Amino acid sequence: ALRYQKPGEKYDRTRTVTVDARSGEVKRVQSFVPWGEQEPALTLEQAQEKAEAFLQAFCPERAESLELYDKTGLETLDEKNLPPYYMFLFAQKVNGYFFPDNLYQIFIDTSDGSVYRLSCEWNENISFGSTEGIVSEQTAMDAWMSTYDVTLGYSLVPQPVTGGDAVSKCLLQMGMSYFHGLRLGYTLTREGYFYGVDAKSGEPLEQERYGRPSSTYDDLAASSAKEAVE
Repeated sequence: ALRYQKPGEKYDRTRTVTVDARSGEVKRVQSFVPWGEQEPALTLEQAQEKAEAFLQAFCPERAESLELYDKTGLETLDEKNLPPYYMFLFAQKVNGYFFPDNLYQIFIDTSDGSVYRLSCEWNENISFGSTEGIVSEQTAMDAWMSTYDVTLGYSLVPQPVTGGDAVSKCLLQMGMSYFHGLRLGYTLTREGYFYGVDAKSGEPLEQERYGRPSSTYDDLAASSAKEAVE
């Protein structure tokens, strides 16, 4: 692990590079720069170009199958407390479909375009089947929604505290601006846990339930608690 440090007036700036001691491969980059101390010198588009160029140089073989999966700019953030980086997530794409389990996460320093942070998750032992016969997104969505039942019942819904009655006045005095009250309505409910839809068959995929093994006892015959324990 190589750790670089640049002293500052209030906080030191640091960058740590972790390298595999046997292969020499860079495994991880981590940095710290105080937030909101500098105006961005790069736009989001310029930073993305830096990230893509870095991938081409850093892992050219994998870069061929990597595409931008997600990114975070600075537009919606507080201008007085801007982070010193842009974030980009590049995921493997095969036959037109993303496989986001294989990914590179790259943070680009807004001051100079260097790699602020780098992490990678990649499994080489993955085989990808043919895309022939994959159901449409709408078919998959219909199958997913079929796992729900629409039921009428009471649900807890946040409601503003108006101070129009004794209870509301008390809540206002406690500094509360809302409370949860019961409201009658229709909700989506289902039993079991579903985690996706099979891309070929279109069938919902349900997580198997693993119940706790039952315990048996051989010393309860004379106990008054036998029925309750069992």
